[in-house]
Amino acid sequence: MMEEFPVFSIIVPFYNAEPYIEQCADSLFNQTLRDRVEWIFVNDASTDSSMERLSGVVEKLNSDCRRRIHIISHKNNLGVAEARKEGFEKSKGRYVMFCDADDWLELDACEILYGELMREESDVIVFDYVHEYKFYSCPAEEKTGSDREAMLKDIVSGRVSGSLWNKIIKAELLRKNNLIWPVGSMIEDLIVCVQVMWLANSVRVINDRLYHYRHNSNSTTHNTSEHKVMERYETYLKNIELLCGILKNRGKENECRDGIIMRKYMAKQILNPCLNKPGMRKKWLSTYSEINGLILKSKLFPLKQKILYLMIRCRLHSVFPALKSLKARIGLS
Repeated sequence: MMEEFPVFSIIVPFYNAEPYIEQCADSLFNQTLRDRVEWIFVNDASTDSSMERLSGVVEKLNSDCRRRIHIISHKNNLGVAEARKEGFEKSKGRYVMFCDADDWLELDACEILYGELMREESDVIVFDYVHEYKFYSCPAEEKTGSDREAMLKDIVSGRVSGSLWNKIIKAELLRKNNLIWPVGSMIEDLIVCVQVMWLANSVRVINDRLYHYRHNSNSTTHNTSEHKVMERYETYLKNIELLCGILKNRGKENECRDGIIMRKYMAKQILNPCLNKPGMRKKWLSTYSEINGLILKSKLFPLKQKILYLMIRCRLHSVFPALKSLKARIGLS
């Protein structure tokens, strides 16, 4: 069964990843099990030298590796969700993996995962990862039940990563089902992961830390201009409604209620950098206003979030910039 070739299709969407793409590509091309891997890079209309740097890495490889590398280029920036979808449609592997262009894999990741599949084939394998900050690293462990029901709840709530990059997924699950693909670049992973967990017959969690997730201060999610904040906000709202619809259609809306509440609160949080702009406080309060009454009462929300809500309610949010500056000065940012 596992002798089909390729076993793994690794899909890498990228947009202006010039400082990082060489490290990412090296970690993928130098896998200890690379003869069972194909690589699909989707250039989402980069305007920097990402493509040139990737090409430089590819040119150093032998012909056997190069023939298993596929590069798709977009004329216009379509977003990471569309790039992943197109990369998947090009893939031929039995299992798909997704890697962000500013991250990297352990060199023996595919070998370890292949060994796990040889011992017990599964529809989905979830693995641990490492948070990579500028000056330090922090390991992350996925603690959840091994059945799909527990995993579904934990992914919606955020107790388990809703990202695609720390999972391998049997491609058949995505190819033979009418998967709903999300829009844009906000919680787009989560939409796919929720559907995968519903479709999977077998899900396993392994404790190997195989992925390195870089916290990049230059990423689009750190752009706090009002235009970009509103763009992320609108995309997030669309995908939240998509998520709620998927859960409702599968009868999981009540079961995942707490997770949905937290995801709706995160929509409000996107507006935080612009709360001093005209109308933003009102928009914050009116966004999913049905959960406002829960923020102070529910144990779902930590004290920090309760204080934040009270400050916004009492029009004290103007002190946010000063608090942020103070945090930066004392090294807490």
